[in-house]
Amino acid sequence: MLIVGDGCTDNTADVVAGFSDPRIRWLDLPKAPFSGYANRNIALRQARGRTIAYAQHDDILFPDHVEKLVAALDAAAADWAYSRPLWVTPNGDLLPFAVNLTSTDERKRFLNQASHIPSCCVVHTRSALERVGYWPEDMPRNAD
Repeated sequence: MLIVGDGCTDNTADVVAGFSDPRIRWLDLPKAPFSGYANRNIALRQARGRTIAYAQHDDILFPDHVEKLVAALDAAAADWAYSRPLWVTPNGDLLPFAVNLTSTDERKRFLNQASHIPSCCVVHTRSALERVGYWPEDMPRNAD
């Protein structure tokens, strides 16, 4: 497992060190431009596993999230699997990702910029990454 600091200023390094597990590696990188995709690519080049999953500092994953996506990947002999996101409200309620495509404004926003799958909902193989390529580093946002 790679944990990457993108200009991290909190105590993440201490938390990671507290695990004392050689399978967990901490990459303390300076803040990357835009949305940090350059640092994501640095981490991907150092990753050693067959499958790759993502989680940002503000993502919450169910305990079996990665396990289920890897199982789906393996069952279909696929290179890429994804799940739908859930949003957490400030009071802790879970809401499904929903877009009202009958609304002209929402449909326009969805088609122009909001039709992405959050990276935390994706698991893919290393071989897919090597075939398709790494994250675009010059996009200010929404590369995922």
